[in-house]
Amino acid sequence: MVVDSAFLEACKAWDVRATSRSPFGFKKISISPGSSVTVRCLDSVFITRLMHYIDKRGVICPEEGCSLCSRGDRLATRHFINVLDKEANEVKVLEFSPAVRVSIKEVVEWLSTQTEIKLPSLDIRNYDLKITKMKVTEGNPWVVKYAGNDTVNTDVYTLYDLEKLLIPVTAAETYTIQEAAPVGASRPISDFSEPPKPVIPSIKEVENPLAKESIL
Repeated sequence: MVVDSAFLEACKAWDVRATSRSPFGFKKISISPGSSVTVRCLDSVFITRLMHYIDKRGVICPEEGCSLCSRGDRLATRHFINVLDKEANEVKVLEFSPAVRVSIKEVVEWLSTQTEIKLPSLDIRNYDLKITKMKVTEGNPWVVKYAGNDTVNTDVYTLYDLEKLLIPVTAAETYTIQEAAPVGASRPISDFSEPPKPVIPSIKEVENPLAKESIL
């Protein structure tokens, strides 16, 4: 499904889309509790969006004039990056929370101290990451570990243009979405895989929520 400016058409197609494909037009990494996936990041940076989640469906918040914000729906920071699913040998998109971002950063910082691991640089495109979702009911379920640095020819893969695909809905569209989604349809904060506290955008995100950010 190719997403164009008529985002409302994508919203109408939510109920019939495959569970492995996001409404934004890309294949996404899916990790069930108790399982892992090994990926190679294909972007050196991720992009960030502010999201509402209604019945597990992501809506990119327009911020100004958003009726979902006005009625008190929770807002979550989400990061997106192109990755190579090493098992499927396929380009997909990893959507992850700030908690996972911190875990990835810790891996990068750990690698900076490992002189026996020979890397051309700490660029996250130079090594694999193993991402595990633990079966836990509280706290952060995500574990990220370094998983090797075999050579990957990234030139043979076509990446998703995330800046073009991850477009916020309009304020008018949030009213349409609100009418179809009752109050309480938003996922509780514990399901966001983040610390159990309100997600408050940083000053940088508020000033420019569409900006790219470095892993470091």
